[in-house]
Amino acid sequence: MRPLQEEKKVLIINWKWKQFQNGHINENVLSKEEFAYYTANVEEGRGKFYEEYEVEESTLCTEGLVVATSIYKETENTQHLLYALIDKYAQKGNRVMVFLHRSNFYKEKDVDQLLGHFNQRVAKCFLFAFGRDYIYFNTRQSGFLNDTGGFFRGRDPISDEKVVTFDQEKQLVKQPYFDRVWQYYETEFEIKILNLKEELFDCWLPYLLPGSSDEVARASLLTAVRNEDNNGLFFRLKSFLGKYEKLDEISDFEQKNTLEKELDIIKRLEKDKKESFMFDDCIVNLEHDNKSGKFLVKEVYDQAKQKINDLLFESEKTSFDKQALKEVASSMEELIKVVPGEID
Repeated sequence: MRPLQEEKKVLIINWKWKQFQNGHINENVLSKEEFAYYTANVEEGRGKFYEEYEVEESTLCTEGLVVATSIYKETENTQHLLYALIDKYAQKGNRVMVFLHRSNFYKEKDVDQLLGHFNQRVAKCFLFAFGRDYIYFNTRQSGFLNDTGGFFRGRDPISDEKVVTFDQEKQLVKQPYFDRVWQYYETEFEIKILNLKEELFDCWLPYLLPGSSDEVARASLLTAVRNEDNNGLFFRLKSFLGKYEKLDEISDFEQKNTLEKELDIIKRLEKDKKESFMFDDCIVNLEHDNKSGKFLVKEVYDQAKQKINDLLFESEKTSFDKQALKEVASSMEELIKVVPGEID
């Protein structure tokens, strides 16, 4: 029996798992009556639309669980079924993270709705897709999913060593893969901010060196950022600022069309680089941390966002004292420190 203060770690992964006979659960797979039955009797759905996999014990995780399911976002029926499944695990004594596959039609507004519905009973909720997120083994040789609908089994592309992330005989998710995934997603937001800040100030370093001009033109700052388009720095920065979210379908149509083209570029870069660059789900998690009483993180994020917006987009000024760049760096460093989690 685990100590009372230690939480069981539960990852609920709504993905394209291939082990279910019916495939993805959608309106064509289950009748209205079946949806109602399984929503009220979730346990009866094990092996049909979800499965549990225990995790090998480690010093970091004495008790862990991976819950696999494949539920499309379509109607209230599918949402109620997904929420009933999550409710089964979002109980006292469990720390739950939920992963929603973007290709199952989930977006940041679904993360927002889910976190609001469970009101702190779900610790974090993430979007993932296309083999580009940390949870996949092939991104960093650390995660445990393959690209096709199951646990990774194959060879490390670097060392050529055999890799098995799930023990078929014991039916256990293997370590250290689970621990790595858990630890990464506990700190994903600050890791992404740290990487963004370092790359941003690498390209702005010439404007901060001793002997450089005290005035920096906005056009020069933007050009330096756009010169890093092979890493999608400009688009990642816009995602951090929330510029791809909450646009009206009609009044913002022209702007939305341009931004969606930029999002397509980010997706291609993520696929090429095998790394997630979007901040959409991270920002939603931050907003809910704010609602649950962690006000400082949201306050510092808003300050950092405003300083960057003034520097690059919103202020009428066309040039700035280089002290403004230092203030952006300081605000991003402060944000990294106050976001929950630890970074060495």
